Amino acid sequence: NDQEKTQFLARMSHDIRTHLNVMLGFTQLQKNQIPLDAPAELKRNNEEVLAAGWKLLKYIGEAVDPVSRERAAESSSHKITPSHLAEVKYSPRNGASKRSIRIVHIEKERACIELIRAIADLVPELTVFTSPTVDEGLKIAQYRKPDFFLLDADSDDFDIAGAAQTLRDAKHFAQTPLVAITTDLQTPEKQRLVRAGFSNFLHKPIKVDHLINLVREIEDQRTATKEGVDERAASGSI
Repeated sequence: NDQEKTQFLARMSHDIRTHLNVMLGFTQLQKNQIPLDAPAELKRNNEEVLAAGWKLLKYIGEAVDPVSRERAAESSSHKITPSHLAEVKYSPRNGASKRSIRIVHIEKERACIELIRAIADLVPELTVFTSPTVDEGLKIAQYRKPDFFLLDADSDDFDIAGAAQTLRDAKHFAQTPLVAITTDLQTPEKQRLVRAGFSNFLHKPIKVDHLINLVREIEDQRTATKEGVDERAASGSI
């Protein structure tokens, strides 16, 4: 029936995009590491892999989820040029806190774990702690005091709404941002994740600069919060 067909296509889309996420993520990182004096063929080969990956993503969107054609086309047109790579290189903003930005990443897939860790290596202030389960992630969080939790919203390993509720109910972490990695950012799914408690989103396959920009936003929010607390303390209002 239609419901079974929809569920099958959603599952297939998730599985393919998960592998594409790893392939495109590491290829973006590899491009960032190619020396300026590297052979032109090496650079061209890297560009070909990226172009093929984004094109495959477009085809998946058209074949599996016709509603998302516009979104897939936007993703496939994403070009990583030398000028774009300058954006990928992280640099703290003036006045930003130098304290380490901590993430608890709840994930079981080894390749996905390694991708997030590899991207984190581009950000000196970023530290990632990985957990295969929500409960273990909370135990890590008790000691590490993360700035946000990162979860795969499409994972079969846990119910994403239940996981969010568990994190929200945990002492000390009710206000800690929840970030979802998801294959679906269309309005109904995004609204479902917002209702579950997620405030930020990364679309799968992850674009390296999107994760780094998210870290900068979290960093800015933390700095603004600290400055607000300091101002209230100075005025005697707290």
